[in-house]
Amino acid sequence: MSSVKGTDVTTHVGYRASGADSLYPEVLQVEVTTRCNLRCTFCKARPDEVRARGDLPYGVYERVLEQLRGRIDRVNLWGAGEPMLHPRFFDMAQKAADLGVGRIKVSTNGHFLSPENIRKILACGITQIRIAVDVASPEEYARGRRGGDYHRVVKGIEELCSQKQKAGARIRVVVCSVLSKSGGKGESPVARMAESLGADAYEVLHDIWDESGVHTGIFPPERCVHPFKYFVLLAHGRVAPCCHVWDPGWILGDAQRQSVEEIWFGPRAKRLRTVFAVGQFPFCSRCNYWGPVELRKVERSDKDFGNTSAV
Repeated sequence: MSSVKGTDVTTHVGYRASGADSLYPEVLQVEVTTRCNLRCTFCKARPDEVRARGDLPYGVYERVLEQLRGRIDRVNLWGAGEPMLHPRFFDMAQKAADLGVGRIKVSTNGHFLSPENIRKILACGITQIRIAVDVASPEEYARGRRGGDYHRVVKGIEELCSQKQKAGARIRVVVCSVLSKSGGKGESPVARMAESLGADAYEVLHDIWDESGVHTGIFPPERCVHPFKYFVLLAHGRVAPCCHVWDPGWILGDAQRQSVEEIWFGPRAKRLRTVFAVGQFPFCSRCNYWGPVELRKVERSDKDFGNTSAV
């Protein structure tokens, strides 16, 4: 890899450069689908070109996962849509578990936590499930998450936590709020609700754009590690710099036609990491991701949660 103005991009933001394997991505970020049952006011995935990506072909996912076997330690199953709408969502989680991936994380809007799906969640190798509940008022929830059912989500979380405890399952249940402004730590009624339901943690994600596209003034606290550690597979099979950048000019490759190695070590990826390392990647200044920030102290490993930008 190259250097720009004296910046060694192989060691930037903690990127490990000791040995050939460490040059590979450490996380497979999977946009399972762009279909969704909600119409959230703050969602940036509303454009038709995003929705058109549809469901990720299972064969593409399987092929990429096989190529990363033994190299990655985490698979994230979420993107622009609701992952549990994919007909093979549970197969995706199970495949990662079968290949020895130690951490399999899911983010969901929580509307599909039926008894049957809860049984599958507890059995298919998922190690963390993050469920979005922004406010503790059904009326406010419906205004932000159009088409959503607050009571259905809360009931699902309660049942998931109950069944997890009964089964002794080692899965971390996290309740997450997407907020457009900063709030005081520990003051959220959602945090209290999450604890009463038996969740393991409560987290906050900050979205810096309102519904009309106006910047809210909230910036990410530090540069992230996505270009150095995340292989981001979008639902149409193309590979992006991160799960928040879909601009065609920055697509790194096509996993339906290229291998992981061709894409990750290709000229587009090298250019991206070089530009990013010197602070010239154009999308970072208007990134809408800040977090997660965990507001309730829980038992956790430094590797998983020592740096908020790495989650």
